[in-house]
Parts: sequence; C-alpha cells; structure tokens
Amino acid sequence: MGWIILIILIGTPLLELSLLIDVGGQLGGFNTVALCIMTAFVGLSLVRAQGMGVMKRMQDAMAAGEPFGHELIHGFFLLFAGLLLMFPGFITDSLGGLLLIPFVRSAIGKFGIAQVIIGKRGTFKNEGSHTYRYNNEETTVIDIEGEEVKEATPDYQVISSKDGKNNTDIP
Repeated sequence: MGWIILIILIGTPLLELSLLIDVGGQLGGFNTVALCIMTAFVGLSLVRAQGMGVMKRMQDAMAAGEPFGHELIHGFFLLFAGLLLMFPGFITDSLGGLLLIPFVRSAIGKFGIAQVIIGKRGTFKNEGSHTYRYNNEETTVIDIEGEEVKEATPDYQVISSKDGKNNTDIP
C-alpha cells in the first residue's frame, strides 16, 4: 500500500507536467495557463453549488431524524473533487470533474462501502432493530453474571436557610 501511494505522489505530478508541456506546445503557454485557471474556477464554482445542495439535504434529513449517510458520502467526494480541481493540471481536473457527476459519486461510494464491509468480513444492518455480526478469529468473550444490589437510602437532615427554603442536599 505504501508503494502505491508513493507511485501516485510521484507519478501524478510527472504526468501532469508532461501533459501541460504537450498542451502548451499545441496551444501556447498563455492559453494553457488560462485554460487551467478557467477549469479550476468553473469546477470550484460547481463544487460550491453542489456542496450547498448536499448540505441542505443533510440538514433536512437530520431535522427529520432520517439517516444522512448518502449525503455525507456525496459531501466527502465533493470535497475531494474540490481538492483535485485546485491542483493545476488537466488530469486532476478531469478526475475532479468526474466526481462532480452525482452518479459517479454514488457508484464509487457504493463500491467503497462494499469493499469496507467485505474486507472486514462482517455485516451491519440498520433497519429498525440493530443487528451486528463480526467474524474475527481473535475475538475474546468475557462471560459475567450480574448481581442486584439495593442502594441504601441516606438519612437527610432538613436544614432551613435564611430565605426560609428547606435544603435537603446535606446528608
């Protein structure tokens, strides 16, 4: 996993730079920079508009007491799209633009959640009753029995204060 992250961190800027040089050779340097700035501006404007809609739907779901996980996933991917669009380059702008499409965000979110659930070899179901099953070979079970203990009631003294009210807070 560490190698994959290292390859992405080194490979992405190199690919972006080579593509920017190639496009700059075709369109010219000024046009390439203007195109990068324009795609970032338009993309971030779309992220802001869609983010406000996601925030509104999330607030409505919370006010109604409904689950809002779907909107949370959309919000996460919109944040990631905004980060990708802020980096100069056409590859990151293209990936950020793809994340602006709600269908793509839903598909990636469903795939990611499925991988998390399958990867942990467990299930979680939340429909009325709560069911949780987790298969882990290293599970330790501690079996205990409870004992009912009756609490002794303390003897309170009634002390009168200057204003005439009785205080029963002192044992």
